[in-house]
Amino acid sequence: MDRYDIKRYFQVLLLILAGGVIYPMLYLREGYQLVILSSFDLTINELNQLYIWLGVFFVLGYIPSGCLADRFTTKKLLVVSLVCTGLIGIIYAQIPPKEYLTYIYIGWGISTLLCFWGAFIKTVKILSRDHDSARIFGTLDGVQGLIGGVLGITAFFIFSSIVKVDPDSIELTTKGFSGVVYLYSFVCISVGILLAIFLDKDNKLDQDRSVDFADNLKFLKIILRNKRVWYLSIIIMTGYTGYWTTFYYASYTQEVYNLSPITTAFIGNLIIWMRPVGGITFGILADKYGKEKILRIIFILFTASLVLITQLTPWVSVKLIIILFASVMTYAIKGLYWSLLDDLQIPNAYIGIAIGFISFIGYLPDLYAPIIANTIVSFSPSPITSYNSFFLISAIISIIGIGYIQKIRKQ
Repeated sequence: MDRYDIKRYFQVLLLILAGGVIYPMLYLREGYQLVILSSFDLTINELNQLYIWLGVFFVLGYIPSGCLADRFTTKKLLVVSLVCTGLIGIIYAQIPPKEYLTYIYIGWGISTLLCFWGAFIKTVKILSRDHDSARIFGTLDGVQGLIGGVLGITAFFIFSSIVKVDPDSIELTTKGFSGVVYLYSFVCISVGILLAIFLDKDNKLDQDRSVDFADNLKFLKIILRNKRVWYLSIIIMTGYTGYWTTFYYASYTQEVYNLSPITTAFIGNLIIWMRPVGGITFGILADKYGKEKILRIIFILFTASLVLITQLTPWVSVKLIIILFASVMTYAIKGLYWSLLDDLQIPNAYIGIAIGFISFIGYLPDLYAPIIANTIVSFSPSPITSYNSFFLISAIISIIGIGYIQKIRKQ
């Protein structure tokens, strides 16, 4: 390994650290959904509404985020994003009246997307090479999951140490949840400070920045005529819809099998630990056997596992094994789909706007997944019917993804 590769991997590690700490706080519902509902006196529909707002800002912000990544210094964008996300988290930890939650989630939508996303993915794309892109993207997502897993375990111990005195006390569960949010908030701010000190502002990405917004918009017309861009957008959209199922696995086991909040939080954190397993393992396999081939197999296995989850079984251990397998497949998909950027053959100077457009389409589930969940809850006769319906809809959408992987292979 030469000096350039060492510097290249060091930059990737810095990005992994940033990506691993900025998003988990936004999705604490994975392990603490029922705690959030009781702490803020929310209904499940009201919580889903907050994620609809978050999704709206994500959808509207992807293309501007790509433009910013093509224009401004990556270091400044990343540092501002991390520090602001942490500061908003400190406000969230105060458990403000639920009327203020909309503004908090909108603030997170701006801080974690507009300044962060385009610069983040563009840097990784430029630092990767054709022979290791799947491994880098898979490791990126997987080690982010490892960081999330370590933070999750730490958060779980903070939560359980407070709640174990009286697991039925709403006051103690609320206090425990505040402790969890403080942890994530201070870590975000700390990593932002680390990037401000150690991230090289003269990395390769910043040497390529010379594109103004007018040029970006002109190049967008060229991107829209690229079939591979559309295929990748749809693959990411279908795969990310599957990722949304992970938000419901823990609460599903609690409601169906009547598990305690502590056990549910443990399952939620166990699911997070499947992320490095899926991302790293299948990233290595994809570089060896072909990205499109491995991704197609993973989509098929994930679809089958979702169908199995909906089948009733009295043994929670069996259901948990299926859920963990589905989580591995979900995180493998999430770790690999961005590695297909190499196939688009777009100049680095304009890759930001391409990432913005692909993300605009690919992450539409942030907008429509909670709407689907709300609709199902409104019309379903029982919680288990709601969960099963959502899982089956996600399985059907995954089948669409399989078809588009075939298309992108043939191009």
